[in-house]
Amino acid sequence: MNDIPLSLLFGGLVLSVALAAFCAGAETGLMALNRHRLRYLISRGQRRAAIAAQLLEHPDRLMGFLLLGNTFFKVCAAGLAALIGWRLEGDVGVVVAAVLLSLVVLVVADLAPKTAAILNPERIGLTLAPILLPLVRLFTPLIWMLNFLTRGLLWLERLVPAHDNGSEALSQEELRSVVNAVTEIVPRRHLRTLMGLLELENIEVEDVMVPRAEIIGLDLEDPWPELLTHLTTTTHTHLPVYRGNLDQVAGILHIRDVLPLLIRPDFDRAGLSQALREIHFIPPGISLHTQLLHFQQHGQGLGLVVNEYGDIRGLLTLKDILEEIVGELAHESSELHNISLESDGSYLVSCGVSVWELNRQMGWKLPMKGPKTLNGLILEQVETIPAVGSHFLLAGYPMEVVEIGGNVVKTVRIKPESQD
Repeated sequence: MNDIPLSLLFGGLVLSVALAAFCAGAETGLMALNRHRLRYLISRGQRRAAIAAQLLEHPDRLMGFLLLGNTFFKVCAAGLAALIGWRLEGDVGVVVAAVLLSLVVLVVADLAPKTAAILNPERIGLTLAPILLPLVRLFTPLIWMLNFLTRGLLWLERLVPAHDNGSEALSQEELRSVVNAVTEIVPRRHLRTLMGLLELENIEVEDVMVPRAEIIGLDLEDPWPELLTHLTTTTHTHLPVYRGNLDQVAGILHIRDVLPLLIRPDFDRAGLSQALREIHFIPPGISLHTQLLHFQQHGQGLGLVVNEYGDIRGLLTLKDILEEIVGELAHESSELHNISLESDGSYLVSCGVSVWELNRQMGWKLPMKGPKTLNGLILEQVETIPAVGSHFLLAGYPMEVVEIGGNVVKTVRIKPESQD
């Protein structure tokens, strides 16, 4: 060993440290690659991304090779440093070389390459992937043997690795955390849509349906001229058609189906009845996510929500569900038009608005269990039809009855600033 020139020993030392740094950087860079970004790059035809994905298909082989290489080159560096130190200063030189090499390896072969790879995983990982693939394939038998020994050791210690049957499904809360974690790279409007999709499981059809009292439909028992006037002036694309009252619903009328009939002189009630489509009934307590799937499976976009006795409670459209995902689609139909801000900071609120929508749009915390509309919540609270001018506290929100219509509270004044 004394015949080997010091310059050659120093060259070997530098090379060993550099190769150890290569293994450390490649390990961190490849494992830190964003898998979704990787699939996107592959779809764009980037060859290095496809190679990186191929390596990551077998992470045990990749990690085995890189850890083997990192360990091997660090051992080589330690041996060469000790030999150089002994050649220069004897036993003292060996100690000094060990201390200096520890610092060099820590900074140059660990911290620096791993930090660089964390900060630039795509640049480093994709650059090194083409170099690593043939090397991993070359050393696959050795890596397989090392992995076999590792699994055997784990088995002896009763730490048998679970079989990988694919990634476990994330819970809704975990998915929400994932979405919140990408706020800096996903546009705000897309985040709002993603969160809206996740929230569909928590929203029931009663929370967003049009209450029965606000459903606009056609009564076949009305005079024929009134029916024609309604058909030609309505702003709705779908109308429930009934006989006498809504519980005697005959079907759903799509305005597009009846428009060609309106110009025919023989158009009458019988023709109107023949144009009706079958009604879709929605049981209570169904989540919007489930109902969206039902609409999709049956090719429908509207249904009537019924209770356990078959009485109609409200109307739900596909548009109502979509608005929960992407926000209001048409301002003229927005429930926010049922809420107006007064000069004193209070709000005049139409009591037909759903409690869910009120809480979501205004950031309030009215109770969600029980009645679905503000009117129902008020009647449950006061246990009677309150008089105009009545004041009461509902879930900590001071309210004043402004308008009564029939047996319902139509408008109240709410002062949320009094809420703690």
